[in-house]
Amino acid sequence: MILMFVSFMVMVVVGVPIAFALIGATLLAIAWEGMSPIIVSQMIVEGLLPFPILAIPLFYMVGLAANQGGMVDTLIALSMRFIGRVKGSLGYVNILSSMFFGGVSGSSAADTASIGAVMIPQMVKQRYPVPVAVAITACSSTMGNIIPPSILLVVYGSFGNLSVAALFLGGIIPGIMLGLGQMALWRLLVSRYDLDETVGVTGMVDTNNRSLLQAILLMAVPLIILSGIVFGVFTATESAAIALLYIFLLHITFRTMSLRDYVRLFMDSGRFVALPLIMTAAAACFAWMFAYYDAPAEVAQYVSGVADSPLAAILIVVGVFLVIGMVIDTLPAIIMFLPIIQALAAANGIDQVHMGVIVVLTCAIGLVTPPFGVCLLIATRISNASVLKVLPMTLLFLTVSLLVIALCILFPQLILFLPSLLL
Repeated sequence: MILMFVSFMVMVVVGVPIAFALIGATLLAIAWEGMSPIIVSQMIVEGLLPFPILAIPLFYMVGLAANQGGMVDTLIALSMRFIGRVKGSLGYVNILSSMFFGGVSGSSAADTASIGAVMIPQMVKQRYPVPVAVAITACSSTMGNIIPPSILLVVYGSFGNLSVAALFLGGIIPGIMLGLGQMALWRLLVSRYDLDETVGVTGMVDTNNRSLLQAILLMAVPLIILSGIVFGVFTATESAAIALLYIFLLHITFRTMSLRDYVRLFMDSGRFVALPLIMTAAAACFAWMFAYYDAPAEVAQYVSGVADSPLAAILIVVGVFLVIGMVIDTLPAIIMFLPIIQALAAANGIDQVHMGVIVVLTCAIGLVTPPFGVCLLIATRISNASVLKVLPMTLLFLTVSLLVIALCILFPQLILFLPSLLL
């Protein structure tokens, strides 16, 4: 087991793609045990066989479809109507738009690329410091990983045999807390900056009644998904297909996509989902080898001996995932270590849904912490800024995420209240 993990870390450090590093480390362990390497191919295929895994490409397609035909612009227009004209309004609009888009796409990277491409240039135009524009955009986009529908929560529930509906409901209150907390922090900071709001917003959104109607109808997506799953009308995977169909109907109704756009959407979706699916299969293979070594039980027993309370056990998990998130993508990280997490939760009497939401909240921080932080890298690429320049402000906004995690650890009902009420 140690050989497998060390070889994986070495390959990551030297620049081997994570999916290939996972498979390579598993092959080394299999060779060490004298087993047939054919097992790897079998595990890779079996990692993609569970029906809930189909939700991953479908939810990615939902996010890409929602980004077509100016749909994202309508969410920004709706946010501007909510916020009004106050100092630092674009900062609030950025955060609120990410909350809205997170409730549609389930992907933080798609949120950063879509919202950031529109908001960052406008914020810079109004003399927002580039680090502020990047930090708000990158950190607010992490809400897409916790506000349902969340791809990470679907994966966690699928591989952990947990109710996806319970995880979705458990993520609602922490997701709202993240958005409100970031707005509160921006409210404290905004007086420091001399913003040129007289310039106005140009070429970004059309705030007429038609665009607002589009935004309101688009916002029905999370309601359709949640209500259908909670009341047992359809599964999480089926909800993704229904959400995609609903967005297609919106595009047809408002004539916002041509036939060529649909063709390009499916082609882009194929390229976009290939990497996460490869990493899902590779991580499932790696996790199977972990289970072969009985690592979950051994690690849970060891940590239980070190941690003398459920609180200490959760803090250890949070600390480990804060470090892991810096070097490994969130999707394979969850799949790889999920058996260990669940064994640790069971050994310490921690509710599995509570632990799942805490883990996903922590993994979301890894999306904006270098060197791997994909959301931070996307935002800096849009702004043409260096990571070192924007990092201090980004870390400041990440304190909100850490505070929300701390509150959810200390008060589990922030996560468990809605699942216990509605399920």
